[in-house]
Amino acid sequence: EATEESDIDILVEFKKGRTLLDLVGLKMELEDIFKKRVDVLTYNSINPRLKKYILKDQEILI
Repeated sequence: EATEESDIDILVEFKKGRTLLDLVGLKMELEDIFKKRVDVLTYNSINPRLKKYILKDQEILI
């Protein structure tokens, strides 16, 4: 259950050539914008046991 204090979880799909630094940079920018903790992960980094639950609840923005 999400609350006002909940963090924001963002699932991203980067184009080829993006690096871990790009991921960290995105995380920092989003935290500055939203003024709260943001977790950014990629499809390949999702724990296989949790993947079906995460993908079931995803909301595609772009």
